[in-house]
Parts: sequence; structure tokens; C-alpha cells
Amino acid sequence: MLALPLRDCERGTGMRNFLVAILLLFIPVGTASAQTWSALKEQAVLDLLQRYVASGVPSIAVGITLRGTAVLESAVGEAAPGLAATGHTAYRIGSVTKQFTAAAVLALQEDGATVRYNGRRFTIDEPVTSFFEGLDRWGPLPVRALLTMTAGLPDYLHYPPPGYSVAGPIAPDVLRGWIKQMPIAPGPWQYCNSCYSLLADVVANLSSGASFGDYHDYLRRRIFAPAGMTESFFVGEDSPEIPQAMGHGSLTGSMPSWARGAGDIVTTAADMNRWNLAFFGGRILSPQGVATLLAPSTAGYGMGWFANGAGQWWHEGQIGGFKAMNAAFRSFDGQGIVTISLMTNSERFENLPQVAQQIFQILIN
Repeated sequence: MLALPLRDCERGTGMRNFLVAILLLFIPVGTASAQTWSALKEQAVLDLLQRYVASGVPSIAVGITLRGTAVLESAVGEAAPGLAATGHTAYRIGSVTKQFTAAAVLALQEDGATVRYNGRRFTIDEPVTSFFEGLDRWGPLPVRALLTMTAGLPDYLHYPPPGYSVAGPIAPDVLRGWIKQMPIAPGPWQYCNSCYSLLADVVANLSSGASFGDYHDYLRRRIFAPAGMTESFFVGEDSPEIPQAMGHGSLTGSMPSWARGAGDIVTTAADMNRWNLAFFGGRILSPQGVATLLAPSTAGYGMGWFANGAGQWWHEGQIGGFKAMNAAFRSFDGQGIVTISLMTNSERFENLPQVAQQIFQILIN
């Protein structure tokens, strides 16, 4: 059984259409009410989610922040049989994890990490070959290309190593070795779990001083702690003090190596609010670092975020039994950020973008 890394984020076109639809909502009317939160809006959001649960979705959790303040962290439905979902129930978020991995790489650059191989101060233009042996044929491919998914690497979900299946276990060194053998064709953007798997190793190498150290430890210390994220952990770990949702889908097991760096965070609506407030509030990276991650490429992807260049950013995630998305947009007056996080324990639920659109509509009415 597999904790499957994201598949749905390969639907980049669909997600771009989602944001186009959001843009159409932001006509210059009702702007005053869009800057405020109320009990009526909260009830409208929860009623909306309840309608989806009534149609068969096990549970949906939601986190909303407005202009630097968390205004809602809640959930409706059952996280597991007999366990009501709340804003403090943990869900697997799949490829929304990529936001955290990308932020960790930029944090290492801003903190002055040193490349052990050559003693240089790390930047995202450091060649990938500085971290992995046997990659001379990749030439001067920079870490930046992994972040932006322009390395031209095949996705290991579509090309697993011979004799392995994404529905079964794999050792980290086997997966790493397979990615290193892949052909590359840098330039065109293509969705790339392989890229973010390698980025987890880059983070581990830079943060520990030893090859392939503890990527998770660095995220806990440098990302989770400054953000105040006390309810977040990783696929394959136990956290008995935090209730966890039970996934529903075709592949609902736990195989951490496939997801590492690309889709292995488990978190709550409350912690997603904390993440968004810390990231956009400058407590994780400098303004320049945030801008670097959010700047769209020609394909509409930044680094761990899809971006449309009009002040709107998002990412979806899917992992065995779960789906999630995190979306952010600049407020009407340009002075703040509005974020919406959604998580469900149904792999088959296809409507998170639609739910986000409907919540945006509630906010602007």
C-alpha cells in the first residue's frame, strides 16, 4: 500500500483555469465587505462544506487568513469512524509539501549555508553536481532548475525503477540512484516529483554537513518552529497527540521514501494558517526570498507554487487517500494577502478548486 505522491498537480492547465475563474470574481464591487470577516461568512463557509460532506465526502478541513489574521480553522465531517474532524485534525497534503521544500532551499541560501564539496556559499545557481556523485553528464544544471521544474527530469511516478512499483516500498538510496540515471533535457517545464525528491537531499546535505542527513529535522527547526507549526509531522511518523484523518481511496498506505520532499507533510488547517501567515509575513524568508519563490516562469510555475503573475498563487496535492490545496491572492487594496487551505480525506474528491472558488465568492459578497 502506498502513500502516493501528488498526481493532480500535473493538471497545471486545469489549475490555471481555476485562477482565471477566480480573477473573474474580482470585479471592483463589494470591496469593503471583502476586507472583513463575520459570523455570517463563517457559517456560510461551513454550510458549504457540509453540503459536500452530505454528498458523500468523509470530511473537509478549511483554514482562512485575511490580511495577516487567521479567521477560520475548522472542519466538517468524520476524520475517522466516530472521530469528528476539526481544525486540529491532521491530513496528508501531498504536493503542497513542495512549498515547504522550496522555502527550505531558499532559507539555506539566505542563512549562508556552505557547500561542503567546494566550500562555496550556497546559492540556488549552484550546480546539482555539487551534491551528488556520478552526475557529470548533467553538466552545470543548477539547483534552480529543480525548484522551477525545468530540469527536464522524468517523473519517477511514471518511470519507477525496474522491478519496483509506486504501489510498494522503495529504499531511499534506490530511488536516489534511479533518479541519477534518468536522462535530462533542461528547458521546457514539466511536473517533476523527481526534482523535489532531489531537493530534499540537497537540504539534508547543506543543513547537516553530511550527505543525505535529516531533511525532516531541518524543516522542523527552520520552517515549522518559526511559523509556530506545532501540529505538523511527516508520512510514516506517529504523532499520537494529534488526531489523524483516515484516508479513503485506492492507495491509502504509507511509503515515505516515494513522498520525501515531494509530498510527505501531514498537517492541520490551523498549522496551514500558521504557515501562510509566517511565509507571507516574512518570518520564514526575506521579502526577496518570498518574491523569488512566487515569481512565475513562462509555464506559470514559480518554486513550489503555481503563479499567474497577477498576485495569485496556489498548489494542489494528492497522496493516497487524501487531497489538499493551498491558495493565496493579494487583497483588493494590495496591502494584504488572503489565503485558503483545504484538505480532505478522500482521494476521489475532484472539487477542491470549485470549493475554493465558492469560498472566494463568499469572501467578496
